[in-house]
Amino acid sequence: MIDETSPVEEPQTETDQGDKSGGATEKTFTQKDFDRLVSKRVNEVQNKADKAIKDAIAEYERISKLDAETREKEERAKNEAAIIERENKITLRENTIAAKDKLAELGIPISLAAFVV
Repeated sequence: MIDETSPVEEPQTETDQGDKSGGATEKTFTQKDFDRLVSKRVNEVQNKADKAIKDAIAEYERISKLDAETREKEERAKNEAAIIERENKITLRENTIAAKDKLAELGIPISLAAFVV
């Protein structure tokens, strides 16, 4: 961790490669700017993690209050949804392969298979 009391000799720089004029521009960050940006990002990640934890706890508490039959129904529905999702992915993969084969057979670039499926 950086000691905040130590003087900063050189500012951090970032080169902007996206300049359309062809020349590179430099953006200079002071230690304060850098610390502020890092703190902001850390807070965003922490808030996101806190929300995920709160949601997981709320879901656990909701499920724990259900009776056994309702819990089994929800678990079954969740498993069925997962199976359907996997089946859809497999079907899409199979259709993509079939489309690529057909396109290759017709002499059309197979990169267009995504538009056909």
